[in-house]
Amino acid sequence: MRIHSLYVDGFGKLRDLSLSFSDGLNVIYGQNEAGKSTLHRFQRAMLYGLGKRPGGSPRQDPHRFRPWDGGAFGGTLEFSYDGSSYLLKRDFSDGVGAPELFLLAEDGSTEVLPEPQALLDMALGQLSENSYRNTVSIGQLKSAAGREMVQELRRYLEGLESSGSAGLRASSVLARLAAEKRKCQDKLVSEASKSYSLLIGEIRNTERELADPRYHNLLLHYRALQRDSEAERTALQQKKEMLLQETAQAREALRSAGFPEETALKAALQDSEQLYRSYTEMTTRTAAQHGPALLLRKLLSAFIADKTGKSRKELTERLEAILQGQLGEHTISEDTMQQLRQRFRTLEGSFAALREKEEALRLLSEDLKRSTEEMQDYTQALHEQHMLRTEVEGRMQHLSNIRNRVEQLAHVLSENKRLAQRIDALDLAMETISLLSERVRLSFGHYLNEEAGRLIERITDGAYRSVWIDDQLHILLRTEHGEIPLESVSSGTIDQIYLALRLATARLLLRDARERLPLTLDDSFAFYDENRLRAALHFIREEYDGQILLYTCHRREQQLLRRAKEDFRLLELG
Repeated sequence: MRIHSLYVDGFGKLRDLSLSFSDGLNVIYGQNEAGKSTLHRFQRAMLYGLGKRPGGSPRQDPHRFRPWDGGAFGGTLEFSYDGSSYLLKRDFSDGVGAPELFLLAEDGSTEVLPEPQALLDMALGQLSENSYRNTVSIGQLKSAAGREMVQELRRYLEGLESSGSAGLRASSVLARLAAEKRKCQDKLVSEASKSYSLLIGEIRNTERELADPRYHNLLLHYRALQRDSEAERTALQQKKEMLLQETAQAREALRSAGFPEETALKAALQDSEQLYRSYTEMTTRTAAQHGPALLLRKLLSAFIADKTGKSRKELTERLEAILQGQLGEHTISEDTMQQLRQRFRTLEGSFAALREKEEALRLLSEDLKRSTEEMQDYTQALHEQHMLRTEVEGRMQHLSNIRNRVEQLAHVLSENKRLAQRIDALDLAMETISLLSERVRLSFGHYLNEEAGRLIERITDGAYRSVWIDDQLHILLRTEHGEIPLESVSSGTIDQIYLALRLATARLLLRDARERLPLTLDDSFAFYDENRLRAALHFIREEYDGQILLYTCHRREQQLLRRAKEDFRLLELG
């Protein structure tokens, strides 16, 4: 990647500033407060944007870079990558500045690219902004002296060896993941699964009990039976009352006829027949008394009358009384006797009908008793059904409450499952990061011990032949006389080592990139003496084959470069 030009429409104190760069070394000179650091920040903002990118971490407050005069806020950056030229445009007025990318054709035409961020990421070698700041964008190296600088180097190396990024330490990531795991574990409801199983069992038992036939709703059935029984009982009662009335009337009629009981009728029948026979015999004997034997017949009749104690008159009166009472006719004759016999047969029929009615009444009373008992049974059954319905309603309400709790627990179990999956994912992430951290540490350790050592030997003109970084990130410098702890060397040497490590890291992180990224140094050598500065400039020109943008507030760099007859482009900020 090569940056050909920058145009600042408005950014902080900068306004309407245009700069063009060469493919090699560019020295951007400006006195203090001329806007070098602001321009450096604009360059990074054009590449990565401002504010917070989606899914990213927050950056510096974009409002601090708003133009002082309140005008346009943004600019353009022209660069080339993989044989093509592009114009990158950003408007930071929204606090972020989404990229607009145009392909620049050789004929001067432009083409809007639909997915600018994807191509921009490729041009930047998939390097994150954090890694960019810790590798190819180097600020002032003399940030601290002595022991503080050594600690900074160790933190830098820890991030490199554990994660491959100078700004990201595996230990910090693992600590955050462990904290997240603890939060997830604290949210787990440990007894939810057990409670859920118990409630499901209780639901099944309750449903099984409610399926028992005795809990079937028979209210309508028993009410129908009760209505039928009541109707039957009413009909039987009405029929009984009718039979009672008919029986009473029949018995009254028989009583009026002089026969309250059937035995009296039978006795009257026998008595009337006997009386009639006696009457007939007496009548026959009286007729026979006319003639020669009259005297003899009189004697015989007197004897017979005296023997029975009954006179003809008495017989006649008794028989006439019976005829009068039954027929209203007192004449004694065969016809009246036939009528009397017919009357007695009619009365016998009445007694037979009375017996039938009384039997029917007896049977009807039994049916009525049975119907009454059934009615009582149905009433009791309805009472029991009402009680069962109350019990069922209570059980159904209990079942509904259980189901509500089960539904709530189902959400808890679902959340538990999600948390468990999250915990498993965190465990896997921690395991993977630990494993990868070890692999990265081994690979970085080997690389840094070789590549950084080679670069350090060159940047220090052979004063230190190599660097050794042990498992505890103790940094040792090797000389012809032995190993020297980093803490014992000068701050200038530590600055040189820091620069060498960053360049070595940039090479490793961008080893798969198609092109080198521009190396940007912002007053990185402000505290170098002339010899170290000369060595550093020579070292950078030889070791970094990409574009170099050197921001400085001193003229030493351009003077030394001219003395060394190095090619470079000078850009001065007013």
